[in-house]
Amino acid sequence: MKCFAVISIQCTIFFVVTSVCLVAKDWIPQPHGLLKISNLKLSESIKTAQNTLQKAPEDANAWGNLAKVYHIHGWEAEAIQCYRRATEIVPTEFRWLYYLGLITYKTNPKEAANTFAKAVSINPKYPAVYVYYAYALRSTGRLKGAEQQLKRAKELDPSNPFSDLWLGELALADMRFNDARKHLQSALNLNPKQSEAHAVMAQ
Repeated sequence: MKCFAVISIQCTIFFVVTSVCLVAKDWIPQPHGLLKISNLKLSESIKTAQNTLQKAPEDANAWGNLAKVYHIHGWEAEAIQCYRRATEIVPTEFRWLYYLGLITYKTNPKEAANTFAKAVSINPKYPAVYVYYAYALRSTGRLKGAEQQLKRAKELDPSNPFSDLWLGELALADMRFNDARKHLQSALNLNPKQSEAHAVMAQ
């Protein structure tokens, strides 16, 4: 009986995972290694999201929700494809622009900067988007633009130490030492354990 139970469980896992791949249309991005998934809950989440998208291929939410499933589990390339499609279908939806920026700001900062620019034009009141926008701008050498976004982030959320931390780093790079000290000290006041601020202050 025990052997039968084990075989049954393995067969169930194989069936669920395989059904995800068989049901999905070839235009739906498929993560590499999908057949190796042994987590039934994850397999069901993927299957549900893909089935929803299959029924409504022009629904931005269907693309975005599948992207979130992929994103959470580390399938970034496929998530990016889905987020991009969601933003193409509804270019004015802030959340899909924001998530697309989040997943690309380190690997493709130029694209992320453009994406965040669209996002803030739609919702200028969300503090976190300015911090990541600044990171993308800084990565592409647009330091003044990055500083402007960090100041905006600080206005909207004075309790976020990263705004001051990165403002301090930018001021230090520009040899504005008093400004750098002020921002770095503010970052430490907000988060005394922030190792990055301590490291920069020690320079």
